[in-house]
Order: sequence, then C-alpha cells, then structure tokens
Amino acid sequence: MWTATARHSTKVSNISKDSEVSIGVPAEGDPNGDALAIGTAALHDEAPTDVLEMFNAKYQWYSRPRPDPDVGELLFIETTPHRWVMGSFTTNK
Repeated sequence: MWTATARHSTKVSNISKDSEVSIGVPAEGDPNGDALAIGTAALHDEAPTDVLEMFNAKYQWYSRPRPDPDVGELLFIETTPHRWVMGSFTTNK
C-alpha cells in the first residue's frame, strides 16, 4: 500500500520514530463497514513508476518532478500490512 504526504508532516515524524502503523481503508460498496490494515511503514523519497502511474490513473495526480503545490516536498510511504481487521460496528449507509 502506498501513500504520499508532506516531507515535514507529523505523520512522517511519527513513522520515523515507530514504523508500526494502521490505515483505515474504505470498503467501497460494503454496508458492513471499512477495513483496517495494520502493518509496517517505510519512508521513500521516490515511488516506483508503476505506483506513480496508479496515482495518476485514480486521482489524476502525478507528483514528480515538482513539489506538490499544496504541501510542498513529498515523501512516499510504503505500508506492508501484516494484519487486517474487517468490518466495523457502524455501517456505511
């Protein structure tokens, strides 16, 4: 799982101190709720080309070579899930 964030964000600072993370993932079309990925995060200055192409296809957003106009210089976060928690007690209606 890949995400991008500002290089000087609280998120980057926290991951630098403790690489264990959890990420909420929307369960599109699933009325039983979302999923939670629990895993290990690694910070990268650059993402692989195929990841950048997926960002562009989904969000019409390609981060390189310029800094992002909203947040400045970016870091990419690669999260490797080692546990999934599926569903929630609250439905997505």
